[in-house]
Amino acid sequence: MVGKDTFLLTEDVVAALKAQGVIDKAPTSQKDLKQTQEAFNQWREQSGLALCQISRVLSFTVGAAR
Repeated sequence: MVGKDTFLLTEDVVAALKAQGVIDKAPTSQKDLKQTQEAFNQWREQSGLALCQISRVLSFTVGAAR
């Protein structure tokens, strides 16, 4: 992996964040983005995974259901 670690807000990741109760719509406001960042930071702390890896795991939780 090269570059800065960041989360990815794909459609599947947004759907997973909604399912987890982190947000109720696509995060566009500062408040929604802050809640999203806090959730990813907590999951990174708990799992030891990179933010991009957490994004991928989240996307897998909803992607197959479509």
